[in-house]
Amino acid sequence: MPGNSPGFEETWAQTRRSAEQLQHRLNDADERFAGIFADDAGQLTIRLTGSAMQASPALEARLQRELQHGSLRHISARSAGITAQVYEAAADFTFRELAAWREQVTARLLGSSRFPAVISVFIDEAENHIAIGIDAGQFHARSRAEIHDFLTHTLDIPPDAVHLFADEPDVEDVFLNHTTVPDFRTKQIASQEFGLLTEDTDPGNWSGSIQDRQRPLAGGLRIRYGSSSLCTMGFFGTSGDREVMVTNAHCSELPHRTGNTIYWQGARDNDDDEIGIEYDGGDPSMEACVEINDDCWPCKWSDASLVQLNVEVPRLPANIVKTTGVSEDWMTNGSLVINPTDPVFTVVGQELSFIQGMEVHKVGGNSGWSAGLVTRVCYDSRRSSHRFMLQCQNRARYSTDGGGTSGSPVFVRLPESSFPDVSNPVAIAGIHWGSSGRDTPGGYSVFSPMSGILADFPEFEIARVEPPVSAMMWDE
Repeated sequence: MPGNSPGFEETWAQTRRSAEQLQHRLNDADERFAGIFADDAGQLTIRLTGSAMQASPALEARLQRELQHGSLRHISARSAGITAQVYEAAADFTFRELAAWREQVTARLLGSSRFPAVISVFIDEAENHIAIGIDAGQFHARSRAEIHDFLTHTLDIPPDAVHLFADEPDVEDVFLNHTTVPDFRTKQIASQEFGLLTEDTDPGNWSGSIQDRQRPLAGGLRIRYGSSSLCTMGFFGTSGDREVMVTNAHCSELPHRTGNTIYWQGARDNDDDEIGIEYDGGDPSMEACVEINDDCWPCKWSDASLVQLNVEVPRLPANIVKTTGVSEDWMTNGSLVINPTDPVFTVVGQELSFIQGMEVHKVGGNSGWSAGLVTRVCYDSRRSSHRFMLQCQNRARYSTDGGGTSGSPVFVRLPESSFPDVSNPVAIAGIHWGSSGRDTPGGYSVFSPMSGILADFPEFEIARVEPPVSAMMWDE
């Protein structure tokens, strides 16, 4: 029964991360539920504890509801044909147990200077254990033995519930050039209702690359700040009565803190190249921590910031630029050239739940339009360079080419048959911020999921076509 294993504490069991509401809904339907993931072909598998490898009627009903109307409806473009068949596999620990232990490991190991080798923590649902990433340079027998001893004798977590592995730290994908910044005066900033601002719904003026100056604005275009630092325009929305753009919090003259960074789209040689000013840098706080960690570092749920847009700059608030070709190979860049006949993706909602094996896309930076599978869901890391804990990030295998990719929109493509009047419908999944091993076959990209952005910015509402698509927001 969940809750009876050694080290399982009721206080931890009550913690439910918003990014894991799908898993908790399934665990509520069947207390034996241990995890869900998709293989490379998009085939879903659920894990169950106990000897009976048959999902309960309640879990079957919940799965079908999620597949037809909920979070699993758009698991990936590859698995659009999956409707009912779900494989089952044995497990030793329920998802609820693993989630409770994960919170302890994050607070007591990842968040403690006593264990500097620990750099990441997450639940591996495919393997049914808590995965603890150890810096590859410190992955030796002594450090592993010390960690295992602490897990077993102090936290009372079963040894079989934990797996230690050699991990690499994530690297921010920003092109930095922080020389002396000119004293620019920002233009008038939008403070009216969203609908009163200038809109340009015709992308026909676009030509060339996502790295060129383009009007109207849309997600996926290159932006500049500081003297010549490069990032990418994420996506648009509102925060209170302000229209804002989302990009990375490290794409700032004051990374991960609220400052007065001014942003440009273009080479800064036109009067209207200046597009906005930083409004909210997503400052880390103790209140954001799931639990106070041993070193009392503040926490965040996303590497995101809000940029308040200039009134007069035309933009397509519910669109992302679409280029001429996508790369689905980790080692190959996608196209940077905007498709002249089919130039936009259209945002119809947001994706709030993720599982391993889900397919996501991104547009931006030097790698253009790329796609790949999610390989790690809701992992925590210690951002030593900025001295805070970054909670619940996702890794995926879409290609990136480093500097300037930070801030790229990450999204899920949706079936056009479900949106007959919408051009290339997508749901925003999050915002790209980093990668590791870009030049190696085993590398990966990192993005902050939409649930984390909403946790850091409770007033933020994404810009999308109307009417809202309830299926993409379904989280009961």
